Amino acid sequence: MQSSSLIKNIDFTTANLVRAAFDVLCGDIVILKRAVAPELVLEARRAVHEWGLSVPQSKAHPRESGGASHLASYLPARSQSRYIFHSFEFEPLSSIPIVERVLPIFEALLDIYCKLIGERIAFGENYSGYSFLPACIHYPRGGGFFQEHTHPLMPQRIGLILSGSSYGHDYKIGGGRFCAQDKTWMATEGHHDLGDLTLFRYDLGHDITPIDPDVPLDWTRNDGRWSFVLPLKPIGKK
Repeated sequence: MQSSSLIKNIDFTTANLVRAAFDVLCGDIVILKRAVAPELVLEARRAVHEWGLSVPQSKAHPRESGGASHLASYLPARSQSRYIFHSFEFEPLSSIPIVERVLPIFEALLDIYCKLIGERIAFGENYSGYSFLPACIHYPRGGGFFQEHTHPLMPQRIGLILSGSSYGHDYKIGGGRFCAQDKTWMATEGHHDLGDLTLFRYDLGHDITPIDPDVPLDWTRNDGRWSFVLPLKPIGKK
């Protein structure tokens, strides 16, 4: 069954972001092509990967661990949805080296997000009890995945997923899907590449199907599926 929603690829340099936001809130998936320079994304990904190999993992909020924290999670039992991924979270107002290296990525996402919703929200600002918690997520080859899950529509409204990998090069099987309002699934793999930004209505169900499950799982590798995201989180919570 074909979905009534659409996946729309739009050149970022000519995109009408007000129109894009309207399409997203109506249920379409919009992919802004080359929203961020691929070389900038690759450099940020390399920095995050190297930092994660050198700094101990922690469950602490980045504000409680010097400005950044990371954790490789393997099928956590207490989560609403099960997953295998390595998450990296950043306090954007921190001045530690890793935050300074990845901040240009998140500043670009913030600028796009504010233009989409027609409001200006700064990093660290209290927005109806929420603030931005920039994050990078690595789904390793060998079965990294995230079961279907949803988010409340408000206050985020529009979700942003910046692609940090190349499908067919960094991984060959699995990837992102969105559940349309008519309950059909839309797979986005093959539609986006490094530096492309996927926009989706925030309460749409979505998942990541297993990434290259036919190879051994190795948390130390820099391939697999990488994403940079900009979620609004309740202040004081992860």
